[in-house]
Amino acid sequence: MPKRRGSGEGSIYRAKDGRWRGEISLGYTPEGKPLRKIIYGKEQAEVINEFARLGKKRSNGGKIRHSKQTVADFLKSWLEDSVKLTNRSQTYRSYEWIVRVHLIPGLGKLTLEKLNPQVLQAFITNRSKSGLSPATVKHINATLRAALSQAEEWELVDRNVAKLVKLPRAQKYKPTFLSPEQAKAFLLFTADHPQEALFSVALSLGLRRGEIGGLRWQDIDFVAGILRVTHSLERIKDKGLKLGDPKSAKAQRLLRLPQVCVQALARQKEKQRIAREWCGATWKQTDFVFTTSVGTPMQPEMITREFKAVIAASGLPDMRLHDLRHSCASLLLAQGVHPKLVQETLGHSTYQLTMDTYSHMIPQLRNEVADRMDEILSPTKSPTKTENARLQ
Repeated sequence: MPKRRGSGEGSIYRAKDGRWRGEISLGYTPEGKPLRKIIYGKEQAEVINEFARLGKKRSNGGKIRHSKQTVADFLKSWLEDSVKLTNRSQTYRSYEWIVRVHLIPGLGKLTLEKLNPQVLQAFITNRSKSGLSPATVKHINATLRAALSQAEEWELVDRNVAKLVKLPRAQKYKPTFLSPEQAKAFLLFTADHPQEALFSVALSLGLRRGEIGGLRWQDIDFVAGILRVTHSLERIKDKGLKLGDPKSAKAQRLLRLPQVCVQALARQKEKQRIAREWCGATWKQTDFVFTTSVGTPMQPEMITREFKAVIAASGLPDMRLHDLRHSCASLLLAQGVHPKLVQETLGHSTYQLTMDTYSHMIPQLRNEVADRMDEILSPTKSPTKTENARLQ
């Protein structure tokens, strides 16, 4: 005869929809009504295992969550009370878009306690089958994962179910790198272009698009040959362009200017002076290095369009503007510059990010390892008979 469950241990049975359903008693509400937690699973063993996990947690003094808060209400609270306070505006906009367009329509009506791995896996699978790219589906799950990490800290959920789902395989973008010869050809081709200095800065310093757009003349010291990255120009929904902080603390950096960059920026300053005199009162004095013909900052999309037009006409491989940043890193590494200095130049948040992104893409680095070891271990002269005897 099967052992009878103790009081509060719950009951398990098969529901009409074929799933296994379990109820575990959590006591009573202040009004005296029974408080129960419902658990569903495809297999009976899933519910039994969940009961065991919750029972162990309760035995160790932990709380079993029973929240009626919906996923939609929680996500809205998370965006306003956590993300907006601790992240850049660009990060907030990215999360807000995912929450509004994907998470709330798909999961918003559920309570947090009903957001289990099976439900979330079905949602992720559905999003993948709807035609979204693997990268977008991965971004959706990453957003929910970040939100549920906060829910764990706020003690609203027992675990982060977004860590338990299977994601579609995403093909990682392979950057296009300019070789030293191609890099020289690119700068030569753009020498007479109105945005010559912009392309020079992007390639020789590896600045991000927002950092390029946010560069001001006060950030450049021609005498010392130094450029300071202090801001990033971003587009804010319904508010236009805004000068904000760079991507991370490490992104705020001081860079030594190569002479090719100093000369290009000096020519840019002269071009801007002429344009300012030509426009007269219609010129908008903004102090930005790269501007429109009337002095206003360049829209991010305008910078990209200028680059795509140039690269298409140059005969060089098709590439993104961001690939100039990758090319900067590869050129430095190929010349033997230490990866730590490359990290500081690019403003990567960690040294590991630099190594993971570039070390396996530069064959010269692998060859250099063997060459350097040969320099250390190879004998400088032929061993004597005595030395040979000692080795045998």
